[in-house]
Amino acid sequence: MAVLLVFALPGVAFAGTQAKKILITSTKQISPSVLKKLKGANGTPGAQGPSGGAGSIGPAGPAGSAGKEGAKGTNGENGISVTSKEFAGKKEKCEVGGSEFKSSSGTTYACNGSPWTVGTLPSKKTETGTWSFGGGVTGFLPVPISFPIPLGAPLDGTHVHVVKEGETAPEGCVGTYEAPTAEPGYLCVYVGTMGTSELFKNGLENPETPGIDPGAGTTGALLVFKESGGVGFGTWAVTAP
Repeated sequence: MAVLLVFALPGVAFAGTQAKKILITSTKQISPSVLKKLKGANGTPGAQGPSGGAGSIGPAGPAGSAGKEGAKGTNGENGISVTSKEFAGKKEKCEVGGSEFKSSSGTTYACNGSPWTVGTLPSKKTETGTWSFGGGVTGFLPVPISFPIPLGAPLDGTHVHVVKEGETAPEGCVGTYEAPTAEPGYLCVYVGTMGTSELFKNGLENPETPGIDPGAGTTGALLVFKESGGVGFGTWAVTAP
């Protein structure tokens, strides 16, 4: 837009005539110092306009490159199925046969039970018990010692012993009244107390023989006192040969 400015030229006299108008169409026609004076003050700010609407969603960025494929793992070992087989005789903790089981976790064994169904005490196995009597008896007093599991054969008089506290332990009988033991092929009777009683001979007789000879039968023995007084009690142990 052209700006029309009218200037009065200094030093110029006008007589009865209208001043001459000069048309200025560009700020370049105005002296810079004059132009500065023509600049007006800033107006007051206008009211804030309404917020613009949400812009449209921009296009999706390019997909990232795929990562490198990991290294292939090693193949695992083949599993081992559980296998089993029976065996006879002694193996590991089994004495009379059993079954052997193998798996990936190792080998284990299931033992057969002791063959006591035959009715006799197995070789080198021990059974124990107690005996007692009370009251005074005149004459002989037999106190039975019964084996819950019979022996396979009787024991003679050299393999049965009565052990009193404080005496030297006889052969095959090294236990005590509190912990009775017997070596294989021996019956050992341990005395806790026998009052004032006295044993008849070696004290142990085999009731399975006609004459009740010294020793022990397959089912037990008799602890025989020739005189008894007070109370008597103790323990016993027998081990199969």
